[in-house]
Amino acid sequence: VDAWQALLDKYGTRNFDELLAPAIQFAEEGYLVQPRVAMEWQLGAEKLKASKRGRRLFLKNGQPLQAGDTHRQPGLAKALRAIAAKGAKGFYSGPVAEDLVQSLQRAGGLHTAEDFSRLRGSWSGPVASAYRDHEVIECPPNGQGFMVSIMLNVLNNFSAETLDPFGAEALHLQIEAQRLASADRDRFFDEFYDTADSAEMLQEMLSADYAELLAKRIDRTAAMPGNRDKTTRNGGDTTYIAVADRDGNAISLMNSLYYPFGSGLISEEYGILLHNRGSAFVIDGPASRRIEPGKRPVHTIIPAMLIRNGRPELVCGVVGAEHQPGGQVRTISAIVDAGLNPQQALDLPRVFHDHDVVLTESGIDDAVKRRLHALGHRTAESPTPLGAGQAIWIDAQG
Repeated sequence: VDAWQALLDKYGTRNFDELLAPAIQFAEEGYLVQPRVAMEWQLGAEKLKASKRGRRLFLKNGQPLQAGDTHRQPGLAKALRAIAAKGAKGFYSGPVAEDLVQSLQRAGGLHTAEDFSRLRGSWSGPVASAYRDHEVIECPPNGQGFMVSIMLNVLNNFSAETLDPFGAEALHLQIEAQRLASADRDRFFDEFYDTADSAEMLQEMLSADYAELLAKRIDRTAAMPGNRDKTTRNGGDTTYIAVADRDGNAISLMNSLYYPFGSGLISEEYGILLHNRGSAFVIDGPASRRIEPGKRPVHTIIPAMLIRNGRPELVCGVVGAEHQPGGQVRTISAIVDAGLNPQQALDLPRVFHDHDVVLTESGIDDAVKRRLHALGHRTAESPTPLGAGQAIWIDAQG
């Protein structure tokens, strides 16, 4: 919420009262549950059943809501009204914060009112890299946006003609680039993040020379042996928003609870559902990931933007936890290399390399799967969609 406030203060043209009015109305009067949301609702069913408030607020007769059901959250509407009236202070202090602190303490948490009142968002410079004739803008660590930059840098070493989005060869290159970038991401966060060498190491990993070395490790005719990453497709309660206006302003924004229904912890009075991004911390492990006061965990969310000739041209993002880098690269490559429009690119079936298995969405052609198998990839069909996405292409000539 503090990030919303900071963005509004610096770039906004409307006030919180106007901006939150639709959300307040949906929370009070209800909204229709859509099919995709209903599917995700099933994933958090057991977590919700374990909580009295979860059962009351998010289940119907003890079961997840179905497509076409109406869902209301009147308590949340009250919290949104407090934010509309007082801005971020309406969330981090006063009755809403008191409800959150008391609910957490009753659950065994060590949170205090001061933890909420002193929280501030932080402005940081983006991670910038080049892909073809575009500048790619990603959020810096503690996010994994630099993983997309590494993948695109690697793909820069292959001609656009080889990246037919409907063929197995493009998927093979993207899978291998993801495996290499995943290993670098883990190495960076385990060894270099939050150290004196952090900036230098990140700059080295984003260099064209380093990408060329990685690209040489990819065999166009065979998958790399062994499991080279530690990814896992956890999470899935992330919302991506792309906005562009007639004045040339654009925003690429993500909010996330991480796992379906986050932690499953819900504040008592206002019914605010709390995330579980803290699960990315460790107790015993690398110092960069260790839980400590005031520290922010490594996270997966990666809103993106492509710039050309100094102007935003593509605002895009995909959701789906660890799937995001591969899904985003597939979308960007399909638009930039193959000339697909954003809807066509987002409609493409996706793949995800997960613990040495390539999960495929149901839309992947059988011939493509056979070719991936022949290249040495072990494939399995994903039981659920790997992710979703939104994108806006800004036509400067339009």
